[in-house]
Amino acid sequence: MTYVQAIGAESRTIPGSESGVQVEDIRLLILMVIKTSMRDLDRRLEASGTGISGLQFGVMRLLSQESATISELSGRMLLAPATLVPVIDALERKGFVQRGSDPKDRRRIPLVLTESGLEIITQMACSNEPDSLTLGLASLGREKSRHLQALLYELANYLMGDDTSVDRALTMAFSGPPKSIS
Repeated sequence: MTYVQAIGAESRTIPGSESGVQVEDIRLLILMVIKTSMRDLDRRLEASGTGISGLQFGVMRLLSQESATISELSGRMLLAPATLVPVIDALERKGFVQRGSDPKDRRRIPLVLTESGLEIITQMACSNEPDSLTLGLASLGREKSRHLQALLYELANYLMGDDTSVDRALTMAFSGPPKSIS
């Protein structure tokens, strides 16, 4: 029995949807894409010998664009600050992240990426090894891929309730090469 046969009419449909789009199908498909993408990232990180996880890489990628506090990172990554503390501690022990100080506010402790951390981000960005998501999008073709991107952008804006947070996250993630450390 296939998944579609198993859930049948029991799955919730989107209110007002004439096409019968299934909420649970979309939720499951998004999870499958995320799991596959994270698995590919973890494989690339392991092959690079960096000794960091996908979550640690995500933190470093955000810090490659601008310094941020743990609280600011937690907001951008939709994670609890308590989840990020051990991640930051591990990155600091490895010499990839450094806790700084803010001369305007002694309570604020910005995190900055070190030169070693920047090297890892640059190394991973320069990798030309296609992963399964890249290959899957290529198989859809340019038009379908752009359409999917636009739909996901719309959905993310709605879910976040604030298109500026989605814009900021995308800008930080794809704004070109990481900034150098002064």
